[in-house]
Amino acid sequence: MKKGLLISIFSLLILIIIGSVIIYFSSTSPIKRGEETAVERAKAETDLTEVNSIEWFHYLDKYYVITGKNDNGEKIHVWVPEDDKKEVLVKNAKEGLSEEEVIHIIQNGLDDFSSEKRPKKIISIKLGMVEDAPAYEITYKDRKNRHSILYLDFYNGDWYRVYNL
Repeated sequence: MKKGLLISIFSLLILIIIGSVIIYFSSTSPIKRGEETAVERAKAETDLTEVNSIEWFHYLDKYYVITGKNDNGEKIHVWVPEDDKKEVLVKNAKEGLSEEEVIHIIQNGLDDFSSEKRPKKIISIKLGMVEDAPAYEITYKDRKNRHSILYLDFYNGDWYRVYNL
């Protein structure tokens, strides 16, 4: 009796693990395929030669943002829209703010930003596209411990909007 119960529990655990693995791979495979397609398109339409990182971004439209190097060895960012009808945008990294400059702006700048909306802990910073303009998305915990998202202009650090969850 105990042996049968142990075998049943063990079998159930194995099935749960296998099911979890299948669900994980089936849910992440479209993003992986999208990343591969975005890199192929970026290499075909721009002078991207080396890929250092790729991020998926979704605001109003979906983008894959690729950071890499061009054929001159310069660091570039490439915004590849998931919609094939939209154009790929490529910018030299020097044209916009660096992550360090973004951190400095959100910690020391933003004069017209209320104190309770200021970051207490930065969770992540990534590039994206807001209303057809390159932007940074900063995810953070604010002074009221709310999970918040702030969008800053890629070029000058002006903020678009803040969402507090």
